[in-house]
Amino acid sequence: MIIYGILMAFGWFFSGLGLLFLISGTIGFIRNSDFFIKIHALSLSNLYGINCLLLGEGIKSMDPIIFFSVCVILIFNIIITLSIIHIISRKAYISGIETKAKTRNEIDAELKVEEEKIIEKEKEKLEQDKEEKKAEEKAKKIAKESNKKSQKK
Repeated sequence: MIIYGILMAFGWFFSGLGLLFLISGTIGFIRNSDFFIKIHALSLSNLYGINCLLLGEGIKSMDPIIFFSVCVILIFNIIITLSIIHIISRKAYISGIETKAKTRNEIDAELKVEEEKIIEKEKEKLEQDKEEKKAEEKAKKIAKESNKKSQKK
């Protein structure tokens, strides 16, 4: 009886996890505009979502024949999904579909430009602060001199 409860808990856990992966893959597909990112979201949704869902249902069935049948389906699903996604992605790349995603080098270059802009702004701010301090010192000197002159009169 305890084993039955544990197996059912695992079954429901994997079924829920599979549904979570399927929902997140669907959201990723809808949200992204790049073809390659969309196909990535769909492949992960298929690999993890459907496989977890099938595994959960296989565990919940409590029948060894059904469980092993589901395991065979899982193996075929993994092989077929990876093959089909590879074929589709390669054909899309060869046919010249452009990706909107950025490489690490492009992102690093953009970050360097942004850092340089920030550094330049900080340098300008420091120079302005120095000029303001000089102006304040001159104003203080002029005020002191005018006070001395007014005291002498």
